[in-house]
Amino acid sequence: RPQWHDSPTAISRDLRVIAAPVQRLEPCSVEESVASTVTQANSPWLVFTSPASVQAFVRWTATQSIALARDSGVRVATVGSGTRDELSRAIQDHATDAHGAWALSLDNAISSASDEKADAMALLAALDSEHHRAPYAWSAQTMLVIQATDNRPTLSQGLRERGATVIDAALYRRVDIDWTADVWARIAQCPWSDSGVIVTSSTVVDRILTMMRAH
Repeated sequence: RPQWHDSPTAISRDLRVIAAPVQRLEPCSVEESVASTVTQANSPWLVFTSPASVQAFVRWTATQSIALARDSGVRVATVGSGTRDELSRAIQDHATDAHGAWALSLDNAISSASDEKADAMALLAALDSEHHRAPYAWSAQTMLVIQATDNRPTLSQGLRERGATVIDAALYRRVDIDWTADVWARIAQCPWSDSGVIVTSSTVVDRILTMMRAH
């Protein structure tokens, strides 16, 4: 899975677990006006597309003066329960901070209904279901979509088609990295008949296949 550029890779000496990141995450600069546009909106949303987007938001808010109080009306939407769980941990970790950005509530958060389909279309379906249950004017919603520079436009496009004002906030980028010789050596020692590979996204699958073909 990807890891942040300034986070050391956890190396396990146990051959049963090999941490082998194929991408490095790097923060991107975003115009300061993005924060004020959201906080001054009448019906603001924060839309998190992945656990990494939550981590990027944590880093970004550390450099911004953003006040999002529990009673400010900011709503939250997440792609998948993993993203929601990451956001819940971030809120708990910053619960005692003076920084207003973390006085968020997940009470009315909307997430993809099924982790078997934790993608943009699943979140759009969940939002449609919520809209059917408790109608609101799409045209009055301002939605900050927190994502990577190379995210597909499916989610933002779907929200715009429904009438929302969408602000795309590319807070981080993915940079491909190669496995080190140590990782390849440790993989070679594993009995493949008893091995499994855990990947975190389709992009990671593509990256692994590219590296294996070259290797």
